[in-house]
Amino acid sequence: AADVVAFAQELRGICRFLGVTEGIMQKGHMRFEPNINCIMELEDGSTVRTPVVEVKNLNSFKALRGAIEFELSAQPDRWREDGRLSWELSGLIRADPARSTRGMDEPTFAELPDGTVLSATQTDLAGNVSVLRRIHVRFGDALVYSCRVGATHWQESRSLDADGAIPGPKPTFFFAPSQLVKRGKEWGRDELNSRMNSALAVFSADAHRWMTLHEAHGADAVLAAYDGLVSGNVDPSVGHVLSL
Repeated sequence: AADVVAFAQELRGICRFLGVTEGIMQKGHMRFEPNINCIMELEDGSTVRTPVVEVKNLNSFKALRGAIEFELSAQPDRWREDGRLSWELSGLIRADPARSTRGMDEPTFAELPDGTVLSATQTDLAGNVSVLRRIHVRFGDALVYSCRVGATHWQESRSLDADGAIPGPKPTFFFAPSQLVKRGKEWGRDELNSRMNSALAVFSADAHRWMTLHEAHGADAVLAAYDGLVSGNVDPSVGHVLSL
């Protein structure tokens, strides 16, 4: 645990030196998500590895150290009890799957060594209905939360239940204005604006290093930029400023 914390602190120092981030973890500038398991030597001389546990969204070095030390002490006992690591749904998922410290669930997958899926969540950025439907069919009731964010595959925008009802939870759209209202109530408007301005300032300062602005005018320019985006030929380091 001490080595991991030392590495994390060094990594934050490098990022600060490069100007990538202020590295204030409590403000969400950096998060750590350690993957932890144990190598155990049994009485017969053989070795076993406990399944990897990923601890999500740790926003302090103290929490990082504590999570690692807890898993290293608890995993062997859990393995000895039944010969495998028992997964437990987190209180976050059990109480409110839509809530997380980042405002949106990340993809999560919990599977036992025998292949049994205990829980999964998915965040759909592409909007490919056929893929989303297969995920729901694959995981069924083990899919505890399904979030839809984007629609890159707009040609696949038909109704999700057009081919029949799907198992699992009803997909919920992530709508940024609703999240702003929610955070405004939790943090207060002044604190929300302060956090947004701080994050924007960090991004804007760094964007000068890698982004090139390209201005264009007229319908043809707008159409050309859109066609390039849809076909995947837009350089991510170019920011397009378009006007009709």
